[in-house]
Amino acid sequence: MQLCQAVGRSSLYGLGIRLAFYLQWFGALAAEYIEIADMCDVRLLGLLLSAATLLGLVAQLAAARLAPIDVYIALLLVTGLYLPLAPLWLWKAATRCHARYDPLRWSRETPSPAYRGFDFALLLALASLGTWFWTSRVSGDDDECRGAHVGFFFAPVPLGNRLFVAFHALLYIATMLVCAGIMLVKAGWRIPVWEERRRRRKTRRLHIALVQDVKAFVKLAVLATLTAAVEMTIVWNRIPDVNDVADAAQMIPAQTRSM
Repeated sequence: MQLCQAVGRSSLYGLGIRLAFYLQWFGALAAEYIEIADMCDVRLLGLLLSAATLLGLVAQLAAARLAPIDVYIALLLVTGLYLPLAPLWLWKAATRCHARYDPLRWSRETPSPAYRGFDFALLLALASLGTWFWTSRVSGDDDECRGAHVGFFFAPVPLGNRLFVAFHALLYIATMLVCAGIMLVKAGWRIPVWEERRRRRKTRRLHIALVQDVKAFVKLAVLATLTAAVEMTIVWNRIPDVNDVADAAQMIPAQTRSM
């Protein structure tokens, strides 16, 4: 039972680290909406923070057995960089990749090849770790550990609930399949899409603004839900020692994000 108790891992999800993630999420969304010039720099900060947290999680998993709830919360924070894109890709699939309704179009960002490679490597590593966690780590725990913690699905849900586990496992597996598809496309494999058979026409500014506004609202809703998921999970599981910024490890990330 001792291994199942939530003891609090401030080095993974302390208040300062959580605030740094929240500031980056919503700051990047605001910067994207108003189209500031140094948008790529804002995203790079988020990428570095997520990569550092993921590396810290892997290191702690290798050094000692973390409670499932610790891994769950850390994964929630790292996925904040990518989860808002999930409904946008579903939107894109629902419109059969029609350029006129593509929510990922009309962006003024021009990420460098190095940034794109780093971003893809982090996504693949995150998907791999998440798949392992939900298919082996959570499902492999004994019954006592399964009932010790709860996760967030707009209400407290036991972390070992079969539907809860299946949902997250499928989400990460789908992410790995998307990564595989991206690699195939980069290798030269052509994917026929519906919009290629349609006549292109000039898009009005009003339509572009509407698509951009809807995209911003969708991403805001996802980020707000994700923030609530992290905070409510900590409250529901009564995790101690993660709601202060008494040391440098908590102050530095938050101060860096506020600059």
